[in-house]
Amino acid sequence: MIIKWKRFAFVLAALLLLVSLTACTDTQSGSKPYAFTVNGVTITADAEVAPIVKALGEPLQYDESPSCAFEGLDKIYTYAGFDIQTYQKEGVDYVYCVYFTDDTVATAEGIAIGSTLAAVDAAYGDAYTPYQTGRQYVRGGMALDIFFKNDTVSQIWYRSNYESSDR
Repeated sequence: MIIKWKRFAFVLAALLLLVSLTACTDTQSGSKPYAFTVNGVTITADAEVAPIVKALGEPLQYDESPSCAFEGLDKIYTYAGFDIQTYQKEGVDYVYCVYFTDDTVATAEGIAIGSTLAAVDAAYGDAYTPYQTGRQYVRGGMALDIFFKNDTVSQIWYRSNYESSDR
């Protein structure tokens, strides 16, 4: 009987250790979503947009139109260097996409429009899916799409990853 309890305790301890190592490995491997931070404001896909717009201040431009893909209106908030496109769900606006409009902003890893393919490889490695004229990196329900023209970054989009989204 004592041997069974010792074996049970050993198996339980081993399982707890495995779970804790898996949790640490998962965090280190990058399950946290990609995030774009500008002026101290962090923006992730599928985040409610109202607090983000409030923190960023008045946009340079604002546009809205009936959505072809989602319910309600698509809204675009234009700021210096990037735009935020939204979608509505149950009357609330969420971030669908942040796309860079010039080289004055960069990803957390230092990639901007005009960066080289080699710089992207160094920053993100080879865990990507070829996507149109670029690459798609997916992490934490968010996609980071980087497009190239002649091995130079031409576009960067942070966007909701529809495959993992519950819209």
